[in-house]
Amino acid sequence: MSVGARKEPGYDRRMPRTENFEQAFCVVRIDLFQFRDPMPEDWSDYVHVKDVWWTEDEAQAEVDRLNALVEDGETRYHWQQVRVRKRA
Repeated sequence: MSVGARKEPGYDRRMPRTENFEQAFCVVRIDLFQFRDPMPEDWSDYVHVKDVWWTEDEAQAEVDRLNALVEDGETRYHWQQVRVRKRA
């Protein structure tokens, strides 16, 4: 059976769950006002993880809320699918 054919509840073919990981969604802040030409080699001062949510809907709602608060347009929020290692 191909990976894309799996239909288990909670399965997302973009990033399948394993025994050691859970799917989650992080909210990421990107500080556009700091970008310079040429682009920096180290992006650690430009991209920050704000929160981690268990569902895409929760992450999207938080992104929408935060982007509505930003007036300057130089800071943007996005969500990114991630895997979180289960605690032992």
